[in-house]
Amino acid sequence: MKGLISAGVIVLSGLLTALAQSYHYPSYPVDQNLLGTTPYSSVGLLDFQSDGYYFRGSAAVVEHEQVVYTCGHNVLSVGGIESTELLFSRAWSDRRAPGWVGFVGLRGFLAHGSYSSLIETAGPDSDAAFATDFAVAYARFPLGEPLTALADGVPSIISETTEKMIIGYPARLDFKNRNGGYLQHATGPFTRQFSQIAGQFYEVQQATTGSGNSGGPVMVLEGDEWKVAGVLTNGTTGWFGTAGIYVTDSVATNLAADAITLATGETPGTTWPTTTVTVSNNQPGIVANRAGRYLRRTLSVKSAGSYVTSVSFSLTVSTNSGQEFRAFIRSPSGRITPLIEPGDLANGSAISLNQVEATGPFWATKPAGTWSVFVGDTVTTTGQPDSPFLGAELAITSR
Repeated sequence: MKGLISAGVIVLSGLLTALAQSYHYPSYPVDQNLLGTTPYSSVGLLDFQSDGYYFRGSAAVVEHEQVVYTCGHNVLSVGGIESTELLFSRAWSDRRAPGWVGFVGLRGFLAHGSYSSLIETAGPDSDAAFATDFAVAYARFPLGEPLTALADGVPSIISETTEKMIIGYPARLDFKNRNGGYLQHATGPFTRQFSQIAGQFYEVQQATTGSGNSGGPVMVLEGDEWKVAGVLTNGTTGWFGTAGIYVTDSVATNLAADAITLATGETPGTTWPTTTVTVSNNQPGIVANRAGRYLRRTLSVKSAGSYVTSVSFSLTVSTNSGQEFRAFIRSPSGRITPLIEPGDLANGSAISLNQVEATGPFWATKPAGTWSVFVGDTVTTTGQPDSPFLGAELAITSR
């Protein structure tokens, strides 16, 4: 049977008749190094309260930096119950929940005009309801770099050659019945066609995610750009399970336009004042010639705006074996992005990074607090001296 909706969250269950094909596209955790890249960096965890209970879903920043696409049942439930305390955590991926510091509050939402009535008359588990199971939410401040949505996603999702991918945050993975934690997951690219069930409701067979993935974007590859062609609405479990989606159309486009107006005021595209803060730490130190041992230096940001819009970093270490080194930054909220990995630098190189762009997973997070840089050797080389740390500098622009 189709997914059952309970207080705004789809419970995926059931098993379809066996198909002749033997391939399957389950969700797997997204590599941490990809979280700062498109499209993964724009997808986030949605946390909300419905009828006195807390739930989770998925969403993505689409069309505008203050707007997210999600599914209708994440914001509306039977009985006219509207979800409250909508919180969004972009590109989070950890076994643990983000905690309050990792979330950005959303101001409100707009749902498909027919959804609230159809979940009452046809039932929340009906094809008619799934065909209108779409919503947008908006925020007062930037949430992340927006993805582009297709005005009509149908041609791409029914294509047998277009690559497709579903991204989100399943709490439990259908295929192997494992806990998904708070890790971002993706099905990986597949070309299997979606089939129309009713209106904008389409399904694909042998592609499964899990409860909590609802509202996550369905991506299609056009040229070299991943674009949004829909959002996940429901599914069934097992090897022959399905993923059901609402496909983007003029309704989605119009709702997004209205949300942009609500988020930015009378003049869409309004920009907010920015401020740039630069902090440095030149405390001398030694990076030991020992694999896996890291030197940590902290940089304290005390006065800044509300949300990060860009981050750049400088780092200097005196060494002639930079090709062996790894360095990464950690933000006050615990997000991490690499600066260098072993093999990035030529043999015999010193480490001299100058204002390297490192915004990645830090976009729209809170800038104030203690940032850390970690730098270490990955190879213990007999006779090689330790390497002096000479300094680090962090530049943050925020709104």
